[in-house]
Amino acid sequence: MSGKVPSIRPLETIPIEENGQTYILLRDPAGYSEQILALNVELMPAITLFDGDHTINQIIEEVRETTGENIPEEQLVQVIELLDESHLLLNDSFNDYRNKVEAEFHRQSVREPVLAGTGYPSDKTALQEYLKELSEADPPEDFEPGTPDPEKAVNGLLVPHIDFQRGGETYGRAYRHLQHLLPDSSAGPILFGMIGVAHAGAAEPVVAAAKDFDTPTGRIEFDRPAVDLLRDRLSEKPFREEWLHRSEHSLELQAVWIRHLLGDRDITCLPLLAGAIAENQSGTPRGLEQVEEIIAVLREIEGTHKGPVIWIAGVDLAHVGLRFGDENRIEKEFCAKVERRDMKALARVIEGDADGWWREIMKDGNSNRICGLYATYFVLRLLAGSKGIILDYQQSISPNRDQMVSYAAAVFQPE
Repeated sequence: MSGKVPSIRPLETIPIEENGQTYILLRDPAGYSEQILALNVELMPAITLFDGDHTINQIIEEVRETTGENIPEEQLVQVIELLDESHLLLNDSFNDYRNKVEAEFHRQSVREPVLAGTGYPSDKTALQEYLKELSEADPPEDFEPGTPDPEKAVNGLLVPHIDFQRGGETYGRAYRHLQHLLPDSSAGPILFGMIGVAHAGAAEPVVAAAKDFDTPTGRIEFDRPAVDLLRDRLSEKPFREEWLHRSEHSLELQAVWIRHLLGDRDITCLPLLAGAIAENQSGTPRGLEQVEEIIAVLREIEGTHKGPVIWIAGVDLAHVGLRFGDENRIEKEFCAKVERRDMKALARVIEGDADGWWREIMKDGNSNRICGLYATYFVLRLLAGSKGIILDYQQSISPNRDQMVSYAAAVFQPE
């Protein structure tokens, strides 16, 4: 192979151990490639030089000088070919494949479930039984849940997007309150404004999908008037990166619960993913044109919808540990520290204080990597004047204590 080695795409790296050997799993967070490759950890110094500026010989020589390892040229060529076949390199082959994938998704009218059969049962009856069991879980033993007002309907939810295997009971504790505190059917059709996380990254603050969401228990149609209004006010900006919805799980897991619980109600959804947003001189995004125009349109959608609107943030909280770049494994004292930080941020959720939420997390530049920062900010802005009731808070620690993810559940009701 001659010429410079193409750059490797931004990938998630996951260390694993098997039979005493350490491997690094490479996964595409953008979802273009469904391949998960396991590479020997000794190859990683070479992989980091896949930057578009090095030839194979230069990579071999630089690795030899820095680590003393001598990587055979034929082995490196095999790795490059494997990465190329898996669409994990930034080259013409990947660009052609990406354009094909995006065009194909754009033509589809339905967003198919990607986790059915792996993240949850694909069989309708099995899924219903599974979600019923999760929704009937006992209250958490290590957290004192708040109590919603039984006389007020829910107008918002904060729920996790962690997998059901770890966070299923937390989902259940939120969604069973939604089921019991729904607006009366006489109020009209319910629009669920679902705001999740664009884990693959997004250039726009919000990415919309004009797609129905399919689930094993039925389909949720997207709200045509809401999408039309969004497009009329903001043109194609929210839809340019629609393909990000193709493999994003943070809304799929909410759609599964909504369709399961509200099979007999007239419902639609507005699927949105929050990308990165900036902050202005006041230290929050309030007042920024691109943020305020989105808030204004979403409030217009809420005001023109002929029925209740329920805003849902599909978010997790802290992501810490070796896996996320921290120096140490997860210890009890560290978990307590993270919980204290999370609780300060959740206190702002209780108050419905979007700017307070933002400031609390950004005091140290979001060092705990709260991935729900942006989505929660939007939902709290939309739920201004509502009170949050925290129903659960949990921390999920990996068996080898190399990572921890925290998450919570809350319902909102008008003050």
